[in-house]
Amino acid sequence: MNPNFSNNINTDIQFHCAWDKRSSLVFNPALIKELYELDFQNGAYPWGLAAWQDFLQSNEYYFLAFLGTARHLWGLALFMALPGEITAHLLKIVVHNEQRKKGWGERLFKESTAHLKTLGFSSIYLEVGAENHPACQLYRKMGLQELRRVPRFYSDGKDALIMSTGLPAL
Repeated sequence: MNPNFSNNINTDIQFHCAWDKRSSLVFNPALIKELYELDFQNGAYPWGLAAWQDFLQSNEYYFLAFLGTARHLWGLALFMALPGEITAHLLKIVVHNEQRKKGWGERLFKESTAHLKTLGFSSIYLEVGAENHPACQLYRKMGLQELRRVPRFYSDGKDALIMSTGLPAL
């Protein structure tokens, strides 16, 4: 994936809610490959291509937001979001390395959580690598509070922080 980072890139955030029948996004192999490549090349704990395929094609309880187009992704936020529940689980936010420190992670978080609020969610939680200081800083800035530290949470033996926050009223 080699997005064109000119001033003409699409800065709209697109939303897809798996259980919302109004969503028209089709997860064709090319789009799934773009999500995988963005995650693999830029994510702290990337999933394999098969994991992306399985998650998006067999899971009906997720919410995805992404920056860019299906051919040039440069940011995503993925939540596990079960209809009827009030808490969504942020699985990952990934921003292309060339676009970091420009506010895109914050924007993805804010717009995703605002959209989740309209779907009836009132809080979110996440796990983040305790040593992933930029992500921890972003989440604290967004109002998440650390609930606990989980030793050796990740496959590489690193610790995770469990964080949570309520979503602001509309």
